Amino acid sequence: MGRGLMLFSDERSMVCCFTMHLQEASSPWGVIGVETEFYYQRGRADVVAVLEEGTVVAFEAKLKRWKDALRQAYRNLCFADTSFVVMPQEIAPSLTRHQAQFVRFGVGLCTVSEDSIAIIHQPPVVQPLQPWLRQRAMEHVFAGDKG
Repeated sequence: MGRGLMLFSDERSMVCCFTMHLQEASSPWGVIGVETEFYYQRGRADVVAVLEEGTVVAFEAKLKRWKDALRQAYRNLCFADTSFVVMPQEIAPSLTRHQAQFVRFGVGLCTVSEDSIAIIHQPPVVQPLQPWLRQRAMEHVFAGDKG
């Protein structure tokens, strides 16, 4: 796509679209709870989800700066069982050549469009370094999920 033709005008609109897709039955993760902006001492995760089996997944969304998102997503592994970078679908072709970086850091990569989420790289599930912070993330999700 040419300059200025991105689907999302800003990160907030992309996160809104992404969380909407996460809550649909067609979500790749089968999410049971989603909340945005989980703040902790080292930073803030854009989106945190809890899956049916209890896995905590963190997501870092960026329109363009994949390296910044990768660092943030890696940092989220202190509380998350798995962590992803979320980018707009239209820049996916340029991201695939950097997939080795995501593998190296154990961080997933997915894209979002108006219609769907696509997983480019599925990371391993790991034990978070701070289980107590994982618990706080779960509480954040379920406190925000009023049904």
